[in-house]
Amino acid sequence: MITLAMAAATSEPNLLARAWTKEELLYSPYGYRPVLSAPVLFTALYAISAVWHFVQNLQYRQWWLLTLTFGCLFEMVGNACRVFGHFKPFNSDVYTAMQTILVITPALFAAIDFAILGRLATLFPSRYSLVNPKWIVPFFVVLDVASIAVQGGGSGVAASAQSEREDTTFGGNIVVAGLAIQLVGYLLFDLLLFIFVRRCIRDPPAKLWTREIKTFIAATATSSLLIFIRSLFRLIEMIVGWEGVIAKSEWTFYTFDAAMVTLAVFIFNIWNPAKYLPRDFSWSKSNRSDETSEQFGLESGKFIPQSSKDSESS
Repeated sequence: MITLAMAAATSEPNLLARAWTKEELLYSPYGYRPVLSAPVLFTALYAISAVWHFVQNLQYRQWWLLTLTFGCLFEMVGNACRVFGHFKPFNSDVYTAMQTILVITPALFAAIDFAILGRLATLFPSRYSLVNPKWIVPFFVVLDVASIAVQGGGSGVAASAQSEREDTTFGGNIVVAGLAIQLVGYLLFDLLLFIFVRRCIRDPPAKLWTREIKTFIAATATSSLLIFIRSLFRLIEMIVGWEGVIAKSEWTFYTFDAAMVTLAVFIFNIWNPAKYLPRDFSWSKSNRSDETSEQFGLESGKFIPQSSKDSESS
């Protein structure tokens, strides 16, 4: 069987017309031949979301949200690699690139969630935050960067080992550690968000706790929950094993990874943070009292969408 797989892998010019057996495909990095329709669909969806986010970046000019655009582009490339894998399932280099990209990219979307909470908490009076809002983003960014570095390194090690038919346990364990860091960050984020919302509900801040803001917070919570589910799935997948039953089941990837992340990024297309957070935001000018502040784009208790604010000023 190993001979057959090696023969398939070395016959690159004929791979497009090659019909592999299930036994041969067991020796590919995927363990199967990726379907074509699903990665094409998700590649297209991420491309649409990326373009949409970029247009919103140009419209609202809040450049920190370019992270969403780049994240969608990375997800698009990762799924395009799976399209390539449909035609050349024995190409280990593309497989390694795909795994690394798709494992670490959702951490970029997590960073957006953390930044949103930090900015919201800074705009509200101090009593609504469990910790100083200025520390929220730096703390979670450190966790996020550590998670990305560990997951990326582990993914590369495990994918390379798998393509060489070597033991993937070491690399898989590294990925588990990276995902664990990410999940710890999300649990802390959820705790801070829960306390923030509970305090706002019990003692609604004057002119700040509006329907628009409650809707935006609900959208952010939903998006973060989807990324959390995806990360929890990846953690379980890696605990079972890089080459375990979950990793070798294609439908689980599309259900608990691709679909979750796609919904999460489109939520921020519809409820884009720039519509609710002021462009001229400053960490050094936090709203520490119950009075609203026009410099943060607050007027009559509403966070004015940046497009409306620009049109009114003209």
